[in-house]
Amino acid sequence: MSKPFLLIVTRHYPPEISGGARRPFLIARGLRGRGYRVAVAAPFAPDGEPDWIRTPHPAAERGRSLALEASGPSEPAWKPWLRRMVRWPDNEIGWAGNAVRAVMSSGLRPDWVLTTSPPESAHAAGERLKRALGVRWALEMRDSWIEEPLRPELLEQGLRQKVERSIAARWLVAADARIAVSAALAAEMERLARGTASSPSVIGHFAEPPPGPFKFEAPGPHLLHSGSFSLSHEGRRFADLLGAFAKLRSSVPSARLHLAGRLTAMERAELALSPLAEAITLHGEVPYAASRALQAGADGLIVFQQGIDALPGKLGEYLECTAPILTVGEGAWKARLSGIPNWPLESAAAALAAPRRAPSNALPAALDAYEALLRG
Repeated sequence: MSKPFLLIVTRHYPPEISGGARRPFLIARGLRGRGYRVAVAAPFAPDGEPDWIRTPHPAAERGRSLALEASGPSEPAWKPWLRRMVRWPDNEIGWAGNAVRAVMSSGLRPDWVLTTSPPESAHAAGERLKRALGVRWALEMRDSWIEEPLRPELLEQGLRQKVERSIAARWLVAADARIAVSAALAAEMERLARGTASSPSVIGHFAEPPPGPFKFEAPGPHLLHSGSFSLSHEGRRFADLLGAFAKLRSSVPSARLHLAGRLTAMERAELALSPLAEAITLHGEVPYAASRALQAGADGLIVFQQGIDALPGKLGEYLECTAPILTVGEGAWKARLSGIPNWPLESAAAALAAPRRAPSNALPAALDAYEALLRG
């Protein structure tokens, strides 16, 4: 019996650097390694990506060019606000239409289509491809859509939330399989679409083992935060991280903070003016392999959440390393770290004295779960 042919439709994919890009990439590479044919429909792809269907996204291409140049004018704040207000369920709905047209033009006819959100518009492509191609469709949610929304336009109860709740219910019912990254998210999916034939599968965050560790210079301990701040979520204030690091430096004056990710112009200005600037290294946006090497070499790994209850996807990467987990911010997300040893950043001295954690090695079990779904 031949193995099913999978098409992954995703807005984010390497060389983009984000949790939304890493997960579909690891699924595709892992299943290909197990003998599956996997095609990917995305705006970007690494050199040599097999079966890549380019899904045009001019705005993302312009944004990526500006990010790589670390220059260029920023657009007025009203423009993204206006796009959020007129494009439903989110700003990527135009890209979703491009993705459907690109897949149909490719001539590829998969057995399964997997769409992963955010952005939720990816699922519009999944529903349309299921109808047009007669394929089975797996809908995956990495973050809450309605109950703990990331998008500011959904934070207020009202027409927007009511309409999007209806859209979510329709797509969840239409999908042949549903995947959540946590039990809490699976429960939200079930509440949104009561009466579906099967419960969502829970396939948690995962990552591959890291490469050889980066060798930090100068005395440490060296503490790393991977990812962005307000660019990822407006509640994640860079000043809060600086404040927690300042408290730590009062007891561990040799501590150094490393930042691997993109900062806004305002955050770069905050860093330049901070009295801690000499103890902080900004690595900027780095390739995936370089980010993983930094994680493997760090003495402590920082998780910073505020104003959101979900755990970040990069936690899966951190758990493949042995350094202690250090936290900044408050909220229900901390309860979801139950079973994972963690310490506030300002208590890093105690964390560094504790025994090292064993790597989680979660990727093989995750691939097993995707295989079971495709063969079901």
